[in-house]
Amino acid sequence: TEINDPYGHPTGDAVIKYTAECVRDSLRKSDLVARLGGDELLGYLANPDPDYLSAVESRIHESISSNKERLRELLPDFTKTDEVLAKIGMTIGFAQMSHGDDFNKIYQRADEELRRIKKEKGTERNDNER
Repeated sequence: TEINDPYGHPTGDAVIKYTAECVRDSLRKSDLVARLGGDELLGYLANPDPDYLSAVESRIHESISSNKERLRELLPDFTKTDEVLAKIGMTIGFAQMSHGDDFNKIYQRADEELRRIKKEKGTERNDNER
């Protein structure tokens, strides 16, 4: 909504691609990231420790703010780069895999963590905004 409504879906798609590239470039080769749907990305971090999780989040934020030229290349209207960059937001929810977990259990825990963080930040969307 922050990007699609004022700038159009091609710009929203460019921002998703840009964000996914920044996330991917912030991870190790053993980690994975994929687009789950809409503006949601799902990552799998192999054997993370708390320090690594904190470092990943910092690297992602740094990558998003420091690769302005790449975003400029992706946007349909490069003159809007600074405006669009200022609107890119991100919330990360981590969930640890336990023995016997299937994808749905892990995804549910990560989603609950994500919603908790968004609620704390005051950025949680209601279902009408999705």
